[in-house]
Order: sequence, then structure tokens, then C-alpha cells
Amino acid sequence: VKNLNFDTTDQGLADHFSNCGKIYSCNVATKKDGKTGSKLSMGFGFVTYMLKSCAEKALKELQHSRLDEHALELKRSNRALDNTETNTRKERKEGAPSCKILVRN
Repeated sequence: VKNLNFDTTDQGLADHFSNCGKIYSCNVATKKDGKTGSKLSMGFGFVTYMLKSCAEKALKELQHSRLDEHALELKRSNRALDNTETNTRKERKEGAPSCKILVRN
């Protein structure tokens, strides 16, 4: 999910995407502020659904939807696995589609 408001929380993101199906995980990407040590939003996040069909529904229905006064850009995450890494649930081919949605600024 791209273009998140820096004030958007994990819970707010989950609430926005929960209408499309059961969510496996949902988080806003953060980094540590070097000066204060607090977490800062990076303006994007990830939403992973339990079912691929739910992710497809979210991509269709929530593309350019507004959350915390920002229009979201949704994109399927095709994070490729390194050849040496294996996924314990099931092996995937590099670039294979998943049910994870990338939310990024």
C-alpha cells in the first residue's frame, strides 16, 4: 500500500482493509528516528490476506480509496525469494504472485 499518511497506524490500516476479507497480517513500515529513538512511518505498508481472492477484491475495490486524507495506491507484492531461501509453508517461484499487497509512498 503506497501513499500512507505518516499518522496512519497498523490498526487503522487493518480496519480499512478488513471489509475485503480475513487479514493474516497488516503493518505500516517504520524506521527508528536517530535523534529521539521513536518509530517513524515510512509512508507505506503491507496487508496480507488469508486468501488470494480477498487480495484480488481489495485491489479492485480499494484502489485509490482514501485513508487518513490520503489516496492509497495498491500493488500486489511480488517480492522474489533468494535461491538459497526456502519458504516453510510452500516453495514459490521467483516473482510469483502472492496475496500480500504492498502499500508504499
